[in-house]
Amino acid sequence: MRIVMQGPDGTRYPTRGVFTKIVEPELIVFHNIKEGDDGSAELEVVNTVKFTEENGKTTMVFNATVIMSTPEACKSLEGMNTGWNQSIDRLAATLDSITQ
Repeated sequence: MRIVMQGPDGTRYPTRGVFTKIVEPELIVFHNIKEGDDGSAELEVVNTVKFTEENGKTTMVFNATVIMSTPEACKSLEGMNTGWNQSIDRLAATLDSITQ
């Protein structure tokens, strides 16, 4: 899969990735690669998302493990936590809006 993420400031982040494991309804593992302008890998990350249910509520635990980065990936690494938090907050808001 190849996508281009875009930050709030309009910066574009070409990315490719693949889902490597899905265990319904408890686990998703995906590998993504942030590409440089020339298409080469600048940052490789394995993302693991675990879901548990208790008393009708779902808890999600997200872990991103960097397996390779180049000096060019410093800006991406600096913003990775903020970016994922924003994405997860948007997901939560969307889920809230469709379950009410």
